Amino acid sequence: MKFQLLSIVKRILSPIKNAVVEEFQYRFLGKTGFGNNLLRLRKFRVYHKKLRSNPKDPILYLTLDVEWGQNPYFAQMLDALKDRKVCAYMFVLAEGMEDNANLLRRILEEGHCVGNHTMNHPNLTQCSQTQVLKELTDCQNIFQELTGQKMPKVLRPPFGRINRPLAKLLYKNGYTVMHWSLHVPDYGKEQPVWEDYKKYLTERVHNGGIILQHSFSSATAENLGNIIDLCRGMGYRFAEKEDFDALLSNG
Repeated sequence: MKFQLLSIVKRILSPIKNAVVEEFQYRFLGKTGFGNNLLRLRKFRVYHKKLRSNPKDPILYLTLDVEWGQNPYFAQMLDALKDRKVCAYMFVLAEGMEDNANLLRRILEEGHCVGNHTMNHPNLTQCSQTQVLKELTDCQNIFQELTGQKMPKVLRPPFGRINRPLAKLLYKNGYTVMHWSLHVPDYGKEQPVWEDYKKYLTERVHNGGIILQHSFSSATAENLGNIIDLCRGMGYRFAEKEDFDALLSNG
């Protein structure tokens, strides 16, 4: 009886202990936030999931991380978006941007939104505050030189890595962070096939979901049109520029 009681108490206290330890690591040791931990960063304008969404108007936010050095498939993705009249939020890397100014101009001409993906794609949680701000301002400056437009202070942190100190620094400097809640991994050597996309989205798509894909993925280039068609067939619409603006102004 005594051992049963101890077992019950341990089972009750164990998750509480784990939560306390995790919270301490997160708040005071700079543990990288990911997954559900990102919900704690909402007051710093970090958007991940559980966005306020109208149940009568199911919506998805399509985003692309654009790395110019390896983008033989990106034009194909832009074609799919244009054919289906879908707006995407493009988080552009500064490295290689000048050599791809024609694609950058096409992004803007076709009505897509552009955000910051840093200069060199470092893990910002391992950078000093000075390094972080330099990564962001260098990207903004190159974008403005090429387009004549100011880059919105909207960031997709490389590798999705963000913690409380970084979130506070970004917030203090006027940045909003757009993370993601839906992502079929398309960045490895083994590329997904259509059945992978279909299974993942059928099981996990949700109202207000932020979809992430990558500009250098052959699989995403081949399947982006199918992804859009599948989600629309499930009753979702894709965010337009005005929807992105409304989302990012509600901090």
